[in-house]
Amino acid sequence: MVILGPSFSGKNNLVFHILKHSPHVFAHLHIIARNPHQELYDYLRDKLEGFITFHEHAPQVDAIRRTPGDKPELVIIDDYSNDKGLQKN
Repeated sequence: MVILGPSFSGKNNLVFHILKHSPHVFAHLHIIARNPHQELYDYLRDKLEGFITFHEHAPQVDAIRRTPGDKPELVIIDDYSNDKGLQKN
């Protein structure tokens, strides 16, 4: 699933809605964000402690695929759509 849109288009609220209404679907949540200190992220950090990791820079794929089992991990990339360095990785 890809959720793409310009800044302030409601992407974070949509993702929050998906997470809220689909508990226990994802084994772990990774958020790659230039600014991980947003109100929504602070809320998720508090509620999902132990099941959420924040990255300021894109990690290697192997660093994300670390949870054993069949449940998928959800990766959210926030505000990196124009970043040339991320596009190369």
